[in-house]
Amino acid sequence: FFEALIFTNCTEDHLDYFGDFDTYSRVKRSIFKDNICKYKIVNVDDALGVDIASDGLANVVTYGLDNPADVFAVNVEEDKNGVSFIINLFDLIYDISLPLFGKFNVYNALAVCACAAIEGVKMHTLAGALKKVKPISGRAEPVAEYNGASVFIDYAHTPDGLKKSLDAMKKICGGKLYCVFGCGGNREKEKRPLMGEIAGIIADFTIITSDNPRYEDPLSIIREIESGIRKVTKNYIVIRDRKNAIGYSVNKLCRGDILLVAGKGAEKYQEVLGVKLEFSDKAVVSDFVSSLNGKVLS
Repeated sequence: FFEALIFTNCTEDHLDYFGDFDTYSRVKRSIFKDNICKYKIVNVDDALGVDIASDGLANVVTYGLDNPADVFAVNVEEDKNGVSFIINLFDLIYDISLPLFGKFNVYNALAVCACAAIEGVKMHTLAGALKKVKPISGRAEPVAEYNGASVFIDYAHTPDGLKKSLDAMKKICGGKLYCVFGCGGNREKEKRPLMGEIAGIIADFTIITSDNPRYEDPLSIIREIESGIRKVTKNYIVIRDRKNAIGYSVNKLCRGDILLVAGKGAEKYQEVLGVKLEFSDKAVVSDFVSSLNGKVLS
């Protein structure tokens, strides 16, 4: 039995395991029951969240940005220092500064505040803690600065995740937005062209590369990504070797630019033909930036 469970969202992920989105949604929904948890903290900007909140359950606390909720935020601002907003926490108003990037982290902060508040944590304590939050490894994590540009790594490996991460980077980018990404092998193939199209629409230039090809041909995966990006732009290049793709991208950076290396986040391997080879996006970025006398962030 859980004291509290938080529902963040339900997007098309893990479908290789669940088979289809309806099954995945039902599984997520099934845990939000009165005999399983006391408090249900639910994002009502998500369609499944609205359904959960409408199930007639006890002790449901809602949060969101767009739809009416018990806990919500207004005046959301995003810059290179992170996000700031005004929170309404059960009609208590407070200014919040969060040194993390992206609107998705505003949602996360609302969920945390809602959960902590029902357990008796005071708002001033929450605000102070949020202000001191450190970047989460591999999650919109700033890892280096070079030639007046910034480099981030992120775990985004779904269409929804890539869109949210690129949208967040676009809002703080003063120059061109570059994106390095690939797609994993032996996973949902239908997402590959979608992710290509998303990158092509939001990024100024995309470098398509290999991710974890597993037992698939990396170039076959790349061709499927290309089928999506070609619909919207010609501003991309294919570099199969991920290390070379990152090096190429870093060398293109100018003042105000942002490079997002997406897909692997804090992973420290690349899976090829059943073997997990040592590989870290963060380490590769750090090596290239160091060799160019740039700044590696801790």
